[in-house]
Amino acid sequence: MAQKKIFALLASDGSACFDDLRARLKGQGIEVWMAESCRSAVRLLEQTHPEVVFTAASLADGTWVQIVDRVQEMAVPINVIVVGTHADTGFYLSAIEQGAHDFIPAPFEMDHISQVARTAAESARRRRRAEALKAIASPVPSGSGYERPFPFSNLEHAEWRHQ
Repeated sequence: MAQKKIFALLASDGSACFDDLRARLKGQGIEVWMAESCRSAVRLLEQTHPEVVFTAASLADGTWVQIVDRVQEMAVPINVIVVGTHADTGFYLSAIEQGAHDFIPAPFEMDHISQVARTAAESARRRRRAEALKAIASPVPSGSGYERPFPFSNLEHAEWRHQ
């Protein structure tokens, strides 16, 4: 079975490490959108709903914390990966505790980047499917005038096949 394409947003601080990250992700077949501020990242998040966001620790108009906070407010599950300039255990723990999916330091190892992106995307997809199934299973108040659509019509890229 062919792997689904991964959609990622890079909230970049303009550093060369993000140019390297972008090239490596694209080389892995990952579709990448770029933003160079919190404001533009939030706008793209709301328009595109990527599975994964790679964000710099500091952006022109904010920090990674604002990106994580906005993602947590959204109805669509998205995983945030904070990109640091070097390995920092304290920063890593802080990022995870505040809701980031992962923390990766530069320089990047191709195998590690690919694994992190794929794991984060699959996690977001599983959460999206679970939320869709939960919405389908929730009772509809009688007399609400709401007609439930075909049970699986709102599952993104449903993988149901008759066997």
